[in-house]
Amino acid sequence: MWKVQSIECKDFISFKKAELDIPQNVCTLIYGLNNDNVQQRNNGTGKSSIIEAVAFALTGEPLRSVDKAEEIINDNADTASVYMELSNDYDGTVFTIERT
Repeated sequence: MWKVQSIECKDFISFKKAELDIPQNVCTLIYGLNNDNVQQRNNGTGKSSIIEAVAFALTGEPLRSVDKAEEIINDNADTASVYMELSNDYDGTVFTIERT
């Protein structure tokens, strides 16, 4: 079975750079804490952007209904990239996906 091991994003939606290693055989909870704006304690922290990055890596298409693909690129950049590493526990194969 293929399992997501890690995902890295650069200039993708709200992330300048993000790296996330996915622990195996546990439940992973993604929780955000907005330290910049206490009025929006959990909003704007990148939770949905992580899910978006996974979908973009696997399909090459954004989940969000956007008019232009450029809308998933961080406002301060010209390009965005997502790198995902998957592993197969059956034969130890590692598969990488990189989308720009």
